[in-house]
Amino acid sequence: MGLPRFYIESLTSGLIELSGDEARHASGARRLRVGDGVELFNGLGGVAAAEITEISSRRVYLQVSEITQQIKPENLPEIAVAVPKGKRLQTMVEKLTECAIGVIQPIKFDRSVSEGGEPEKKWERWAIEACKQCRRNWLPEIRQAIKLSDFLQQTTSDLFLADISGSRPEFAPGRTSCCIIGPEGGLSEQEFTLCAAAGVRNIRLGTHILRTETAAIAYATLAGAER
Repeated sequence: MGLPRFYIESLTSGLIELSGDEARHASGARRLRVGDGVELFNGLGGVAAAEITEISSRRVYLQVSEITQQIKPENLPEIAVAVPKGKRLQTMVEKLTECAIGVIQPIKFDRSVSEGGEPEKKWERWAIEACKQCRRNWLPEIRQAIKLSDFLQQTTSDLFLADISGSRPEFAPGRTSCCIIGPEGGLSEQEFTLCAAAGVRNIRLGTHILRTETAAIAYATLAGAER
């Protein structure tokens, strides 16, 4: 299982402080004590072992030993996805993080049930908790929601569109792939036309029609297995 893991945005050597959610997690749920060892990560590849020197419900002080900087993985798969509502959104962010998705790009589709707006701080919190659990050291990049047309103009990744009538996905070695996952109402005719004009390839992710978050997780699993 390894040492308990905690996220800290600014990871430096010497004596450092955990506060907020991470301090409450250490003192409450984990019931850690002075002298216990933990692992810290900053979501940008920095990882360090540390020892608790002082702990309370509000603050935890730790002595950090040598910090290791890991190289960022290249060509992690990406998702451009409609924003599901409620608990389904949290599940999607958590599972995409576990499946090593590099970028989560919320998309505003014509038939979106939720436009998503600005990615909220809680999205990052869900990703952090998933990284702690699965021992991932690089947080996924969660971008601001944009329209499909704008996304197609900006991206340089190999593009797929999740479609039950599509073909089996084929991944180009050494390339970053991104799958567009539409809302449960499907894409509009204009959006299908935009995707076709941009050279997006339709791919099938299973034998049944999938919910938005299920399709996103299915793609992440397939792309991760291919890598």
